[in-house]
Amino acid sequence: MSDLKHTSIGGKNIVLKKVPARDARKIQTMLIAMVAEPLAEALGQQSGGDIKTQGQQVLAGLKGIAGILPKLNDGDLDLLIDQCKPFILVEGKQFDENAQFDADTLFDMYEVLWYFLRETFGGFIAAVRLRFPQLQAMTALKK
Repeated sequence: MSDLKHTSIGGKNIVLKKVPARDARKIQTMLIAMVAEPLAEALGQQSGGDIKTQGQQVLAGLKGIAGILPKLNDGDLDLLIDQCKPFILVEGKQFDENAQFDADTLFDMYEVLWYFLRETFGGFIAAVRLRFPQLQAMTALKK
C-alpha cells in the first residue's frame, strides 16, 4: 500500500485505492453530467494556448469541480459519494460519511472527496481539453 496516494485531512489519514478503468469511467461520466456547465465556464475564462495557460485552464477546471461539491443536491452528492467511497480509506477503513464525519467535520469530508477527485482525475480535465479543442471554442463563444 506504500505506492498508494495518501495525505492527512482533518487529522485523519486518507489513502486512495487504485480505481479500475470501468469504475473510473462511471465516475468521470457522472462528473461530466454534474459539472459540465461550471467546468466549461471555468475553462472559458482562460484564453490562449501556451503551456502555462493550459495549466491554468486545468487548475480552473479543478477549482470548478471543488467549488461545486458542497452545492450539489443531495441526490447527486449521494451518488458521487457512493461511487467514490470504495476507493477511499479513512484511518484504514472504507469511507463512511456518518461514522467518520459529523456536522463539525463536514468540510473535511468535502476535502476528502475533493482530494480523491483531484488525485484520481486531475489528468482527465487536461485530456478532455487536449482531445476536444471544440470545448475551448464553444466556451470562447459564450464570452
